[in-house]
Amino acid sequence: MIILGDTLLNDSTLEADLAVVGAGPAGIAVALEVAAQGFNVILAESGYERANADAQRLAEAQTWMNQVHAPMSHSVRRQLGGTSTIWGGRCVPYDRIDFENRDYISTVTWPVTYDELLPYHQRACDWLSCGRALSTQHVWSTYLVLSSPGSRMVR
Repeated sequence: MIILGDTLLNDSTLEADLAVVGAGPAGIAVALEVAAQGFNVILAESGYERANADAQRLAEAQTWMNQVHAPMSHSVRRQLGGTSTIWGGRCVPYDRIDFENRDYISTVTWPVTYDELLPYHQRACDWLSCGRALSTQHVWSTYLVLSSPGSRMVR
């Protein structure tokens, strides 16, 4: 059931065993997996079923390196499906380096490690119908070997 937040009264209370924030691919998958185990789940999304300018304005960032990155409003979507609604179809898992602390982003750390997430990579690929879970490092090392002079793919 979809309930629009702007139809709820200000003193409304929603109760569930789990609240998942964000109805992108990860949020939807988590909500469905947990609900399948018999838990009551609320999946909260700041946008609507389709793109909405008012909801999209919530994606604007105060500080942004616009010489390096596109504006946040062009890079993310606040709607059902999240940013996947503008994806080009490329799905890659995180790499170990994505979880390493870096001097230039020292205030942000992951609450989990790469190794803790690794057992779930294939399940995520199953949800997204994107094949086997291979790390970018594995893909690039295979590509570099196959693209070396004199190399050829053996089947």
